[in-house]
Amino acid sequence: MYCTPCESFWTESQLVDGKCPDCGREVQPAKEEAYFFKMSKYADRLIDYINTHPDFIQPVSRKNEMMNNFLLPGLQDLCVSRTSFSWGIPVDFDPKHVVYVWLDALTN
Repeated sequence: MYCTPCESFWTESQLVDGKCPDCGREVQPAKEEAYFFKMSKYADRLIDYINTHPDFIQPVSRKNEMMNNFLLPGLQDLCVSRTSFSWGIPVDFDPKHVVYVWLDALTN
């Protein structure tokens, strides 16, 4: 589902009363070919690491937020490319796609 004013994609489970959880407006069905970082593949390893290294995420409130809101409910895969615009980092092996420019900032 897509919220045009927010320019955000949402899954059905993320909607609030069928509307955008950020702005409360109507959302529209949308399909777009995309590449994903399969974060769900690493959820169990991340949970184990965080549990065995309690100081890895500080403060504890942020660790709890990460565990309770992202990891334990089921880590979702992250969409990293789009075909509907041209600004971004070109994907060498698929010229229809560009990678979100903010993706590299996530690693910093």
